[in-house]
Amino acid sequence: MKRKGYKSFMLKNILYHSMVFRYFLIKNKFFYSDLLKRPYLSHDQIENYQLTMIKRLINHAYNNCSYYYKRMEENGVVPSDINSLDDVLRLPILSRKDIFENSEALVAKTAKKLRKQASSGTTRNEIIFYQEYDFFKKMYLYQLRSFMFAGIKPHEKGVWLWGGMKEIKHYDNPIEKFKWWLKNHILIDATDLTDEKMRNIISYIMRQKPSYIVGYVNILNRLAHFISENNLKIPPLKAIISTAEPLLDSVKETIKEAFHTSVYNDYGCREAHHIGFTCSQGHMHILEDINYIELVPLYNNIYKIIVTSLHNFGMPLIRYNLGDCVILDNSESRCDINFKIISNNIVRESNFIIVDEKKMVIPNEIINDLYNIKGIKDFQMLQLNESEILLNIVYNNLFKDDANIQLERIAKDIKNNFRMRKVSIHSMSEINKGPSGKTQHVHSLMV
Repeated sequence: MKRKGYKSFMLKNILYHSMVFRYFLIKNKFFYSDLLKRPYLSHDQIENYQLTMIKRLINHAYNNCSYYYKRMEENGVVPSDINSLDDVLRLPILSRKDIFENSEALVAKTAKKLRKQASSGTTRNEIIFYQEYDFFKKMYLYQLRSFMFAGIKPHEKGVWLWGGMKEIKHYDNPIEKFKWWLKNHILIDATDLTDEKMRNIISYIMRQKPSYIVGYVNILNRLAHFISENNLKIPPLKAIISTAEPLLDSVKETIKEAFHTSVYNDYGCREAHHIGFTCSQGHMHILEDINYIELVPLYNNIYKIIVTSLHNFGMPLIRYNLGDCVILDNSESRCDINFKIISNNIVRESNFIIVDEKKMVIPNEIINDLYNIKGIKDFQMLQLNESEILLNIVYNNLFKDDANIQLERIAKDIKNNFRMRKVSIHSMSEINKGPSGKTQHVHSLMV
């Protein structure tokens, strides 16, 4: 390593460790070491940790948040009644509407240095909530631990291919950009991908030579197809980490083949931050020391995700209905992580096709087929009512007659499999992703 490069590397690491880890290594020197140990504790030890944190959180919320005091009094519950994880069910579920209507009453009177946040979801009904700065520091260390599951060391360089306009606009701020530099992270605006923009992004990655890449699923998939179709090469990477959208197996394989590395999936949201991360065996583990997750039956093997953020004391979110659903995964991982496993198949409640009052379907096979048609840049299945689906398609210049035949076959399969009266194909210049930059490949107006 050249002397100049070595000095730059050492300076980054000195600043990085002094500013990021100072709070934990001095004020609470055991936090980080405990954080690294918890994934490998026994199930009983993990549940005991969750119960300790939940009891502390509920006691805090009862005494410091007028919303929780009122709701618990209405339900005849006091903090001393919570003596097991099952007792948490005595508290009412918190909805997005509850947060929207009671945001001030949810904030703890002891809260310090609050940061205003907005939900990043694709449901258009944005909610405002608050989190303490210390909460963000903790969540950053939890993120580093998740990345360690993928073999990534804290100081290694990462490139983030992002679609959320909020983070992209923040990155333009010199102070925010400096914070990213301290973490050895680079954020790239990957919205509105054209061939020229994708080529520039790949050239930039070639120059920067990161150890890993983090990105939205739809962005990574677009880049993977572009790399494969143009026989481009990417420098060796330790891992690709997908986030923000569901990662289908076929898309995972496309990304893996193009980037020649393992693909991991990071599941979370702004309200609860890190919820799940895939291990080396490809299983999605719930990060049980960050959030307590309840799975409430919705339909057959599909469950609603109810989350309690164990570390957010500024504005506690207890038994919060995320609006996400998951299919249970009863398989066992061969890795050493003892956190529970859920399926990688996590979607919004509005991402189902409603066949009738008793049947909800996640149309993954259809989505896979649409992903695999050359000439389709983007797409969305929009269910208008119980008998009509609109296929919105964004074409590119690779679309040929044989692709049109495939598309018509898929439309016919949708009509037959989901008992629809009408399936229409509609050409669009773009699919509206909203400020979050997330793609909803399936959206039902019936939810």
